[in-house]
Amino acid sequence: MLPDGNGIEICHDLKNDLFTKHIPVIVMSANVRSKQISEMATPDDYISKPFDLDDIENRIKKLLAKKAA
Repeated sequence: MLPDGNGIEICHDLKNDLFTKHIPVIVMSANVRSKQISEMATPDDYISKPFDLDDIENRIKKLLAKKAA
């Protein structure tokens, strides 16, 4: 539901670009099928709505720690 495309396409583009592929991407959606669809775009993580803010914070910290290692 983005004005300039969809998140799956944007994630795919980011993960396939030499200059942005290192940036962690978390896909978030309320669509039941989105997890299966988003796996094609190779995000670093997936969160379904509704979500818990503490869970998001923990996932972000985990991804950043992984990238720093």
